[in-house]
Amino acid sequence: MAWSMLLPAAPRLLTGAGVFPVMNDTTTAVINEIMADPTPVVGLPDAEWIELYNAHTLSVSLKGWKLAVGTTLRTLPDSTLNPGTYAVVCASKSAAGLQPFGKTVVLSSLPALRNSGNRISLTDGSGKTVDVVDYSDTWYRDARKKQGGWSLERIDPARSCGQQSNWCASTNPRGGTPGNRNSVYSENRDTVKPEIISVTTLSKTEASLLFSEPMDTLLLNVTDNYRLNGDDKTSVKILHSKATSVHLSWDIPLTENKPYQLHLLRLTDECGNPLQQQTVEIEWITLFPGDVVINELLFNPWPGGADFVEIYNNSAKHINPEKLMLASRNPDQQLTKIVSLKQAKQTLKPRTFLAVTTDTAGISAFYDIPCKNCLEKVPSLPAMNNDQGTVVLLSDSLTILDEVRYDEKMHHPLLYDTEGVSLERVNPALPSNDRQNWHSASSMSGFATPGYRNSQLDTPLPRKENVTFEQTAFSPDNDGFNDELIIRCSMEEPGWVANCHVFDINGTLVCQLLNNALMAAEETFLWNGEDPTGRLLPPGPYVVVLELFNINGKTSHYRKGIVLTCRQK
Repeated sequence: MAWSMLLPAAPRLLTGAGVFPVMNDTTTAVINEIMADPTPVVGLPDAEWIELYNAHTLSVSLKGWKLAVGTTLRTLPDSTLNPGTYAVVCASKSAAGLQPFGKTVVLSSLPALRNSGNRISLTDGSGKTVDVVDYSDTWYRDARKKQGGWSLERIDPARSCGQQSNWCASTNPRGGTPGNRNSVYSENRDTVKPEIISVTTLSKTEASLLFSEPMDTLLLNVTDNYRLNGDDKTSVKILHSKATSVHLSWDIPLTENKPYQLHLLRLTDECGNPLQQQTVEIEWITLFPGDVVINELLFNPWPGGADFVEIYNNSAKHINPEKLMLASRNPDQQLTKIVSLKQAKQTLKPRTFLAVTTDTAGISAFYDIPCKNCLEKVPSLPAMNNDQGTVVLLSDSLTILDEVRYDEKMHHPLLYDTEGVSLERVNPALPSNDRQNWHSASSMSGFATPGYRNSQLDTPLPRKENVTFEQTAFSPDNDGFNDELIIRCSMEEPGWVANCHVFDINGTLVCQLLNNALMAAEETFLWNGEDPTGRLLPPGPYVVVLELFNINGKTSHYRKGIVLTCRQK
């Protein structure tokens, strides 16, 4: 089909998911308010009705006009709707109760309006479609008003697209505004571009796309609007589509673990806003052991907290979480409590992290979450006992990708209490069941790092012990220049413990910065010149003493003179 045939110069009468007229000077009236569920009564008569509004400059004769609700059709009586005026279409038995509110157009009977939603269409005497509304009880946006007694009001009569965003429950205390301007009236143009929420590769020859809002389904169903790797020879077919999704297929199977580019051409939402992304990546992934690994476990959370499992994409593949599953093992070492991670929304990109939990609030209340999208809620996790257990990571084909047997004795032996402390993987390339490859998260990180780089992550570069004191003459006046003392520590391996004390010129202890703090292999400490009560110490010279030790009996001592140069403003 030629492009010139896809976008005709004249305004289209058919757009989006249904029939919506283009608003112009010849468009005569719109469906403006719907009372589909009048009971329990709030302040209006117990009657169903539909309000029409003439938003334009010419008077309209309703002679020969037809109103359809679902498949039930009624012809409107001869009546005139002047510019800027309203008319309430109702059954004859309801007319007396509604006439005090304004002009009524009375039918012998009004087609029944379903509470949950229906299609209402309006055609003029020549048979031209004037307006169509596919209303739904989700449009109320208010669970209480959805129960009845409140009308649905159109926000902007001049807007004929993106209907769901242009209707809501009335805010008038009576429950609606029959015969008068809507209580929610305002200009409501749609200028927001639609987005692709997810791309799911279903097989080597099929994929589905989910959009953030209803799309123009005429364009969505044009096969020429899709190109796989920009190749005109690869025929893309549309198996089926809805307003917010499309299911595609093609004839040449994808090569496993090879990314392809799917180009989306000329797609818009119902209001003509173009799609933000013009290209998406699709890939048929086959996962192998080690592609994704278990990277961090919290199995003994704080009271009121929650367990979490963090996984790490150790490959170059883009992995949809629906391809991943977690499980545990029973005493007979059989897999049990297998749960899918398909509820997680974020695609796991290469070298990225994803922490999953049944209660995100039970994690964010206790730990820093710098990557909000990297912590996701799932309906369930395998049971993780506080003392010991097994966590297994599987593909959707039940291939075991990784497995960790943990117990509380894997924590640092100098930790007095391991409650709320996660176990972090030191190196994703080393075996999961090497106990030396797991370490308690450092106290500097808050004892867990869900969804981001582990505090105890080992680096491939060899390290030597190195401690540096920076900005030893500092002025905590919040001017952005030398406001803090900075102490940087790099150790040969994680697991060192630090104590740090500050003494005045007379040798009196004035502040304890660190007390048996569990360190990562690389740590940075800051001091702003305050004592434990938050009081800024007097200006002058001080001595900082740093003591480091590990469980192997190694110790290191550092002493540094510093100067606090001024008081905080």
